[in-house]
Amino acid sequence: MAEVLYCTNIDAMSGFGDYKPQLKEYKKVCEIDGDPDFIFSELNINPRKYIKYPLPKGVIHTSMSVGDIVKTGGKYLMCAIVGWDEVNVK
Repeated sequence: MAEVLYCTNIDAMSGFGDYKPQLKEYKKVCEIDGDPDFIFSELNINPRKYIKYPLPKGVIHTSMSVGDIVKTGGKYLMCAIVGWDEVNVK
């Protein structure tokens, strides 16, 4: 089961620069079985199937976006402009 963490820092969501994610800037929105590509697809096709309302404080979007994170197998994978980047979250 993967945890989906949405970013609350708009600057990080641009996907540019050398942003270092900090866990305090993320809110867990749901848990989903599947690999990151499946999760991305599901959350962009039908986010209401997985994400419960009201959204956590600071979260302003429902579909997965650049800068959002999937935590799976002890790794944090950040959604990039194309694909995924493994990141160290502090």
